[in-house]
Amino acid sequence: NFQHPSLKLQFLMGLKGKADVFLIGGPWDPRDGGHPERDPGALLRTATRTFMEATGLDLSGCTQWVRFMEVVYRRSPSSSSSSSSKSSKPSSGEGDGPSGAVLETCVVFLVDAAAVAVP
Repeated sequence: NFQHPSLKLQFLMGLKGKADVFLIGGPWDPRDGGHPERDPGALLRTATRTFMEATGLDLSGCTQWVRFMEVVYRRSPSSSSSSSSKSSKPSSGEGDGPSGAVLETCVVFLVDAAAVAVP
């Protein structure tokens, strides 16, 4: 029986409180490797590290990583801080966008979680 691919996708989301759903992840850090624009593996290491920190599950055994979505947005300088940032890729710095806004990029990956599933 044919089943539409969208019915086969499942997402593991975080839940804050009773109604706030969010993607699990966090900001790129130099310990994850070189800048993501120069080191393609840096974001995969960031995703692996931040997912492990949030869930205790190790994605390092995943063999397939699909860059599913990339969102670039402007954050006002007053709301942009390393402690509140959820960006998976560093911004270029203060004042990148209009009115001093900081441009941030969030990258969402799909992984072959079956590679790390517990039987």
